Amino acid sequence: MARLRFVFLVSLPALACCMALCAAAYAEGAADADGPRTVAKLPSEAGAVSATEPAEASASTAEGESAATELPKGLELAFLADPIPPAGTAAELIDRAEEYAWCRDYAMQRELLAEAAGTYAGTLDGGRARVLLADSYLAAGGQAQADVLHEQVLNEYADGEIQAFAELAWGWRGALLEKEFSTAHSLLAEASDTWRGTELGAWAALKLGDLYKEEVSDRDAAIPYFAAAGEAYPGTLIAEEADVGIGECLCWSWMHTQEALEHLTEAVERVTSSRLQVRALLALALALAQARQYTDSCALLSEFVNQWPDHPAVPLARIYRGHTAAQLGAWEVVLDDVQAFMSAPIAQNQHPWLGYANQVLGQEAFRQGRLEEAESRFEAMLGAAREPEEQAEAWTGMAHCRSALGDPGGAAAAFLEAAELAPRPQEKCMHLYQAACA
Repeated sequence: MARLRFVFLVSLPALACCMALCAAAYAEGAADADGPRTVAKLPSEAGAVSATEPAEASASTAEGESAATELPKGLELAFLADPIPPAGTAAELIDRAEEYAWCRDYAMQRELLAEAAGTYAGTLDGGRARVLLADSYLAAGGQAQADVLHEQVLNEYADGEIQAFAELAWGWRGALLEKEFSTAHSLLAEASDTWRGTELGAWAALKLGDLYKEEVSDRDAAIPYFAAAGEAYPGTLIAEEADVGIGECLCWSWMHTQEALEHLTEAVERVTSSRLQVRALLALALALAQARQYTDSCALLSEFVNQWPDHPAVPLARIYRGHTAAQLGAWEVVLDDVQAFMSAPIAQNQHPWLGYANQVLGQEAFRQGRLEEAESRFEAMLGAAREPEEQAEAWTGMAHCRSALGDPGGAAAAFLEAAELAPRPQEKCMHLYQAACA
């Protein structure tokens, strides 16, 4: 509390200078004096910098959508003839497990890997499945299960590449859990060079890109690693995954919107793996939303959801569609899609869109007068937020709830937290003004 009081006192002399900025911010819709504002922007994924455009470049549906980009196959999605192909061989089971892992359904991922490891025990693919199964348990905190599987691989598989894969996966995952990203980089780079031309070398090369995209959250840095993996293993599944990885990196930056559209429109037809086609498709939908082609983005996502309602990526497609529908003012669609997302394993496993989902549900609860529920939603949003801007919006939502609940002191403290975290000067000034008026 002492820190908050200090911030408030130091900021008071600046309030007079900020009044004009505050008025402008309110006029532009930067805040709603009656409650938390409805935001319709991309949450930062995996701790990435928010993909929203600068405030002066943001667009509303009233200004119209940008020129349309030609969509693949006219939205019929004919190229996704079988997005859930049967999995019989060990390699197919591992590939399907990767799809569930991407959708954060780790229970299904482990079920498929266990089937591959058991059915194909003694084979190289069976060994790889067991290594990946140990990694999945280790990532989820299942140290005991991971220890057993790791020792089984080392004792039962004499193949040098499988042994090296087990040690690499173990060291790499441990480094990630400790946030020692430089160590993870060194392990992957060494394996990529040592095992060049092998499946292990390809996996390590691809994971270098994933390291920067998913963990370090530096997508610009990730692109060269994906490009290098694609060049080193042309015509392989690794090259296709690297191709899609580049498109995913591009789609999260408003500065690369057009490049992302072009890359993903081609990639969604270029790749042969159904798993990667779906990833490219959803990234394309995000890129369309970034380009303000909201109707096309919603149509693409709706086509996918309607044709393949049982696909594991449907909850992610729905939260993407809900986010885009907010731009079109279709609030019922937004709520329906967000609630569907929240009931899926993808949300239960702390997906980066969880904060956005809690924000939407908090806004709806506030609108209906369920203030305690609304505040708890914004608290959950704060817990899931990784970037200062998201944290600032969570504090703002809590501040409005506290004000409506008759807690002016709590509201002022929350507004001050928001002011400290807000990325733009006019927002800082606005929150300081709100704290003074609470």
